[in-house]
Amino acid sequence: KKQDDDVEDMFAIKMKQFWNTAHIKHQELDAAFETSKTNLHDLGKYLGQKDDTEYEYLTILLGFSNDVEKVMINIMKQEKDEEKKRKKEEAKRKKKGGCKTKERKSRKRRKDWKI
Repeated sequence: KKQDDDVEDMFAIKMKQFWNTAHIKHQELDAAFETSKTNLHDLGKYLGQKDDTEYEYLTILLGFSNDVEKVMINIMKQEKDEEKKRKKEEAKRKKKGGCKTKERKSRKRRKDWKI
């Protein structure tokens, strides 16, 4: 029976230590949660929502954010494709022997000089 009493005493000691630590962490977490709720409510008001306690406006913001992300990905892909195309055309011009447009322009200028 003495051993059972020791186990119970040890349990009480360990639980008290755990409770003290957990209680402080819980209070901090609860305070952070309340601050978050207040901030979200204030953001909703700023965005024109009237007393949106369910924060439904966040769904709209998420949709908008996803749409912006898709557009940005498409723009980056398009820019990358255009850069590849430009480099390919530049390499093709160099392979053919230089820039023909410059040669044509200089020939036109020489023709203009002739009287």
